[in-house]
Amino acid sequence: MGVHKDRSSGALYWRSRRGLAEVELKLVPFFERCFEALPEADRQAYAQLLEMEDWQLHDWLQGRSEPSEPHLARIVGLIRRFDSEQA
Repeated sequence: MGVHKDRSSGALYWRSRRGLAEVELKLVPFFERCFEALPEADRQAYAQLLEMEDWQLHDWLQGRSEPSEPHLARIVGLIRRFDSEQA
């Protein structure tokens, strides 16, 4: 069972690839290792997160600011926690 088992997850994978390398280096590994295990609400939050501009994602993922929406704050926290565990 791979991370690209259907078209929607494949599209999310490609949308995780960003113009800003610092953002991509956090999103792609998280997607590859964690996305399939997320509850549906977190999957939807991840998809919504990808609608944001790279600079906004960068600030959130670096902890410089926090999303005001709780569901986005939760997924950002999950990504940050995953990233810190990989270091």
